[in-house]
Amino acid sequence: DKLKEDFKTLHQAVLGKVEEYDARMKDVGIELKAVGKVFKDVIPVFTENVKELKNITSQVKEEKAR
Repeated sequence: DKLKEDFKTLHQAVLGKVEEYDARMKDVGIELKAVGKVFKDVIPVFTENVKELKNITSQVKEEKAR
Protein backbone atom coordinates (compact mmCIF):
# COMPACT_ATOMS: atom_id res chain seq x y z
CA ASP A 1 0.00 0.00 0.00
CA LYS A 2 2.86 2.37 0.81
CA LEU A 3 4.40 1.72 -2.61
CA LYS A 4 1.08 2.44 -4.31
CA GLU A 5 0.70 5.67 -2.36
CA ASP A 6 4.25 6.73 -3.22
CA PHE A 7 3.64 5.94 -6.88
CA LYS A 8 0.40 7.94 -6.83
CA THR A 9 2.21 10.90 -5.26
CA LEU A 10 4.99 10.67 -7.84
CA HIS A 11 2.45 10.40 -10.66
CA GLN A 12 0.63 13.52 -9.45
CA ALA A 13 3.91 15.43 -9.15
CA VAL A 14 4.92 14.48 -12.69
CA LEU A 15 1.52 15.49 -14.04
CA GLY A 16 1.82 18.81 -12.22
CA LYS A 17 5.20 19.48 -13.80
CA VAL A 18 3.89 18.55 -17.25
CA GLU A 19 1.00 20.99 -16.79
CA GLU A 20 3.44 23.74 -15.73
CA TYR A 21 5.60 23.00 -18.77
CA ASP A 22 2.55 23.14 -21.05
CA ALA A 23 1.50 26.51 -19.61
CA ARG A 24 5.01 27.89 -20.07
CA MET A 25 5.15 26.67 -23.66
CA LYS A 26 1.84 28.41 -24.37
CA ASP A 27 3.30 31.62 -22.93
CA VAL A 28 6.41 31.21 -25.08
CA GLY A 29 4.21 30.74 -28.14
CA ILE A 30 2.32 33.94 -27.38
CA GLU A 31 5.57 35.85 -26.85
CA LEU A 32 7.02 34.52 -30.10
CA LYS A 33 3.95 35.70 -31.99
CA ALA A 34 4.36 39.15 -30.46
CA VAL A 35 8.05 39.27 -31.40
CA GLY A 36 7.17 38.13 -34.91
CA LYS A 37 4.73 41.01 -35.28
CA VAL A 38 7.32 43.50 -34.07
CA PHE A 39 9.95 42.15 -36.47
CA LYS A 40 7.42 42.26 -39.30
CA ASP A 41 7.15 46.02 -38.76
CA VAL A 42 10.79 46.73 -37.87
CA ILE A 43 12.74 44.66 -40.41
CA PRO A 44 11.61 46.52 -43.57
CA VAL A 45 12.52 49.87 -42.01
CA PHE A 46 15.84 48.48 -40.78
CA THR A 47 16.64 47.06 -44.22
CA GLU A 48 15.84 50.36 -45.89
CA ASN A 49 18.04 52.24 -43.43
CA VAL A 50 20.94 49.84 -44.08
CA LYS A 51 20.58 50.37 -47.83
CA GLU A 52 20.57 54.13 -47.32
CA LEU A 53 23.64 53.93 -45.09
CA LYS A 54 25.40 51.80 -47.71
CA ASN A 55 24.68 54.42 -50.37
CA ILE A 56 25.95 57.20 -48.14
CA THR A 57 29.17 55.37 -47.30
CA SER A 58 29.72 54.58 -50.96
CA GLN A 59 29.35 58.28 -51.82
CA VAL A 60 31.75 59.29 -49.05
CA LYS A 61 34.32 56.76 -50.25
CA GLU A 62 34.01 58.03 -53.82
CA GLU A 63 34.51 61.63 -52.67
CA LYS A 64 37.59 60.63 -50.65
CA ALA A 65 39.04 58.78 -53.63
CA ARG A 66 38.89 61.95 -55.76
